Amino acid sequence: SLQNITQEIKSRADIVSIVERYVKLRKSGKNYQGICPFHQEKTPSFIVSPDIQIYKCFGCGKGGDVFSFLQEIEGIDFVEARDKLADELGIKIEKGVKPKAISILEEINQIALDFFQEELNLKTGAHARRYLEGRKIRKESISKFGIGFAPGYNSLYKFITTKNRNKYRNAELLSSGLFVDKGSGIRDKFFNRIMFPIRSVGGAVIGFSGRVLPGNDYGPKYMNTPETAVFHKGETLFGIYESKNEIRKSGYCIMCEGQTDVISSHAAGVKNIVAPLGTGLTEKQISLLKNYTNDIVLMFDSDTAGISAVKRAFTLAAAQGMDVYAASPSPYKDIDEMIQKAPESYIELLKKKTDAFTYLLTKEIENKDLSDLEDYNQTRKFINILLSPIKEKQLYSFYSKKAEKITGINNQETLDPAKSVSRNFETKKDIKNHPDNREQYFLAIILKADFTKKLSKLKTSIFQDPLVKEVLNYLKQKPDIALKQLAETEDLSEDAVNLVKTLLLQSDIIMSGNVDTNKELNHIYLLIYRGYMDKRLSNLRTKLVIAENQEDTKSAEELVEKIKKLSNKIKNLKNDKIS
Repeated sequence: SLQNITQEIKSRADIVSIVERYVKLRKSGKNYQGICPFHQEKTPSFIVSPDIQIYKCFGCGKGGDVFSFLQEIEGIDFVEARDKLADELGIKIEKGVKPKAISILEEINQIALDFFQEELNLKTGAHARRYLEGRKIRKESISKFGIGFAPGYNSLYKFITTKNRNKYRNAELLSSGLFVDKGSGIRDKFFNRIMFPIRSVGGAVIGFSGRVLPGNDYGPKYMNTPETAVFHKGETLFGIYESKNEIRKSGYCIMCEGQTDVISSHAAGVKNIVAPLGTGLTEKQISLLKNYTNDIVLMFDSDTAGISAVKRAFTLAAAQGMDVYAASPSPYKDIDEMIQKAPESYIELLKKKTDAFTYLLTKEIENKDLSDLEDYNQTRKFINILLSPIKEKQLYSFYSKKAEKITGINNQETLDPAKSVSRNFETKKDIKNHPDNREQYFLAIILKADFTKKLSKLKTSIFQDPLVKEVLNYLKQKPDIALKQLAETEDLSEDAVNLVKTLLLQSDIIMSGNVDTNKELNHIYLLIYRGYMDKRLSNLRTKLVIAENQEDTKSAEELVEKIKKLSNKIKNLKNDKIS
């Protein structure tokens, strides 16, 4: 099958030797480093990993595998990149297989859609129906978007093979991404999940996104169909088929976080909205949107990750000359919650949107003192990062003036587009000493020093970063997993896998010099543990103040006792080790 051929190419092609045809690389620890070929820079921030066969630029953010590198560097599509590598490696691909394969995959996906919709209405789908009702997703929306339920095991496999009398070969079914074969027979990939079909611009079902149901803790929250001959995650958008006409009509497109945001927005009457598929926005997704509009409104979740998503989307869209706006659903978590609790606020928010540059810069300086040299320099660099991808001089000038008005930092204090450089890596000192970064630094040590077998006694409950916690919990269950397998696993969320890849690529910079990794690991663990305990202590003290204000003597006495015990525990927190 094409999927097997793609995997064979990926396993045989050496990304380092292919990248070296275009980029001068030098060895840096386990990885290779060079000047990024995709943007102008003076300091090398382009890393290639031979261990996990990926590349990443920490300046412009571009990264991926050997296929995406060839696509970017030569301006070709996935099929052309695959065929080029196949020719080089002497791997034969049947001519004329592509149209037939695509037709078959679309048929299989359509049958799966019918099956999932049917299952949702049966007794087995009761739990899924209750979940959708709880999320206030109405029958009209379920029908419009083709939402269904995947019971899992081999139910879909049985349905397809029985109904179609073995019309499709097992190789064809596996190439759809809906099934897996781990040696004990073919089974369904999606188990106990709400299924959202993903459609092409023309309306064909090309894949699915499965949302885990409460009580099913196995695997990531959202799981997409893997890359297939018809489905390329970074090249499509959820809701593009259902929303494209309204995007053209309204003159702009709302970009949001997830499927339920799109569905709730349609139900509220706002139908010019799409969402990426669980990963960071890509240039190809922006190019797809440009076929329908030049104006984009970014409405991502109101957390730190949401702000980062706005930043990435702005740099990509502005680089293609789009007019980019932003709005935050805060105090609500996301668009879906806002619509459920205050639908009128959603319409008002769209009217009050601001340009994304102003939005991001205002957020960046919220807690900064620009008379402080460090804060000033950080803000200056941040402005440069936002300005660097902008090619149009008029747009660049517009945003430069905005920056000066907001911060007082004039255009001469940043760099013009022709001289833009990538942001520098954070130093090891920055990473280990900053409380927000300690947990990722801890995970970086685990990965670089191959300490995965030392995690059996690790208290993952003390970790605050959900992605770090997800990876550590997984490593506790699978201490013998190879790094390449870890970087490709589908048992973790895509964000968690991306974090693993990033830390593996940066590990030689994060941990440069002669470091006693065992000692360092325990030291950082102690700092994280101490931070966790301090936070608990702070929460208890807050509760004590509330209890005293309410004259709740009994609760106050209990809290005083808890505070004493926890304070003593913190004082004695010296020798807690994980190894």
